[in-house]
Amino acid sequence: YRLNAYFNQKANLCQAFDIIINDLDHIPEELENKIPHLELSKTEQITGYNIVNEVKQVTGCDKVVVFQPFGQSVQVEGQFIFDTSGRSFELTNVVDIIQKLKENNYSIIVMSQIEIPSWQEMGIAMPKNLNLMGWSGIIKASDYFLGCDSVGQHLAVATQTRATVVLGATYPENVSYRDVQHHTIIDLGHNESSHKRNYSPIRLTMDECVNRSNEDCMIVDKGNLESIINSITKSIGVGKKVE
Repeated sequence: YRLNAYFNQKANLCQAFDIIINDLDHIPEELENKIPHLELSKTEQITGYNIVNEVKQVTGCDKVVVFQPFGQSVQVEGQFIFDTSGRSFELTNVVDIIQKLKENNYSIIVMSQIEIPSWQEMGIAMPKNLNLMGWSGIIKASDYFLGCDSVGQHLAVATQTRATVVLGATYPENVSYRDVQHHTIIDLGHNESSHKRNYSPIRLTMDECVNRSNEDCMIVDKGNLESIINSITKSIGVGKKVE
């Protein structure tokens, strides 16, 4: 976050680490489109498959979408779940997205350490006590991944799982993968949108002014919601109920 090339959106994460670790004075072009690759053990693959298959059997839907609505900067205060950094979905939008996914006959596995209120009544799955490799197995076995700027999108790319990533206060050039096949980026914080973002050096300093200007960047309006759902249906089609 201190690197000029990074916060000016000239270098992605992989390039930025290469510059710092190897003390480079240039941006390594050979890493511009570099993506991570993750090899899962048989146990991790089988565990992920079994969880996904169980969710399909319980819901009766033939396609599973893993949904990660919150990043590490999310906070919980009483009944409120919120993210002042503008990186996580708004809770009301989370409910809207889940409802739309269900309308398209998708089984839903929510990737979150924070429970969504009344999630049991929503007919979704929220597995607990899984490490990142466990989630990698689930994402690989699923049909699609939908998430915010958090670890899930990296696991989806590394396991070659189709994905839609919704960004608000962070830049796709920095934190995501613009040129990866089957990886759709919906950038809500783009300068032409109503919620213009400002660069925030997260994890280095807390800038109240920048956070205040960015905190609404992840609000999903009706048009955005349609774009999110369409990106999924265009990729894997509408789900079917299985008898």
